[in-house]
Amino acid sequence: MLNNLIISIKSIQAKLASPNLVALALLWLIVLLIFGTLEQKFIGLYAAQQKYFSSFVLWQWGFALPATRSVLLVICVGIVAKISQWAAWKLHKLGNSLVHVGVLFLLAGTLFNTLNKQEGYLVLQKEDASPSQKSPIREYMEDYYAAELVIMSGEDNIYSHVFKQEELIPGSTLTTPQLAFNIVIDEFFTNVNIERVTATDEQSNPNDYTGFAKIFKLSDKKSELNGEENLSGAYFTVIDKQTRKPIGKYAIFENMPIIQSITHADLVYQIIMQPQRTPLPFGVGLIDFSVDYHPASEVASGYKSEVLVYDKKFTSGQRAVIEMNEPLRYKDWTLYQSAFNQAEQGSKETSILVAVKSSGRLIPYIAGLIISFGLLLHIFVRLPRLLRITSKP
Repeated sequence: MLNNLIISIKSIQAKLASPNLVALALLWLIVLLIFGTLEQKFIGLYAAQQKYFSSFVLWQWGFALPATRSVLLVICVGIVAKISQWAAWKLHKLGNSLVHVGVLFLLAGTLFNTLNKQEGYLVLQKEDASPSQKSPIREYMEDYYAAELVIMSGEDNIYSHVFKQEELIPGSTLTTPQLAFNIVIDEFFTNVNIERVTATDEQSNPNDYTGFAKIFKLSDKKSELNGEENLSGAYFTVIDKQTRKPIGKYAIFENMPIIQSITHADLVYQIIMQPQRTPLPFGVGLIDFSVDYHPASEVASGYKSEVLVYDKKFTSGQRAVIEMNEPLRYKDWTLYQSAFNQAEQGSKETSILVAVKSSGRLIPYIAGLIISFGLLLHIFVRLPRLLRITSKP
């Protein structure tokens, strides 16, 4: 019985270690790369990346196909099966096995990075020059593609209830113990179209609409090819917790200039929709910003930000310069200079940075060292045989 089990395990291991499996996986990766690149033209870069390269399953024509992450996982399993054989660690195969270990380390690190990666942007404004005035410190980053619904209350709007985009599902109820009402999401739009209500428009129960929703209507809009340009929006109904009666139906969209207010039990609540925010373990403030232009043109040739980065555990910070091709690395985070807004009359100079967290950013370097050492060892082991072959007349 035990012998049969061992034979079965070795048989499965031999099939998984077959180079045919890895070859097929690599061939499928090429297919995914081609179709993912072509579809970027129709659905945009971000949507194509999520569909083909940042998921385990690719849904196409009603069928579930392996996406890039699944293919990488299959290749990792094949390499593990290969290097777990005793024969792979004999002296004449040791270098080759180390190369496989380096590739495995690289692929596993890629999977780890994609699953744990965090990315967003920081908008930093420069205050008017003043010896006593400091630039505001940004302690969070904003998401390019996800929004959140925020309810603020209190005299200084310091008590906030935040609901992430994954919670804003039509039919879902948003509530917290501190709120005296519930919010029911009626409709949610990933990209919203905003139109003014006309006399010919037919809205159901128009008397139930409150504020902005009485004047403007929201509808679904095809997503932009550049996913960063999408504008989220929603209809929601506010319901009293005790009476279970609706207080009103509201409309809201991302970065709405008119803040929606709800008055309930002598308290005023403000509701806004904004890009989803993620707290950072450090703060960043803009000290100065400069831009260079091509001669006789208004096209920027380069721009950089001088920033103050401080750890939340300390009061003092460190100065750093971030340029277009010279990012700042701080712990597991990398800050890139992404864009800027020109200072117009009455406005403040603005620098836009991209923040990326990559806990495994050293993995490619370590994998490269392992692969290089494996190749050198393989050459060293094979060198005597090669010299004998070349020395024969």
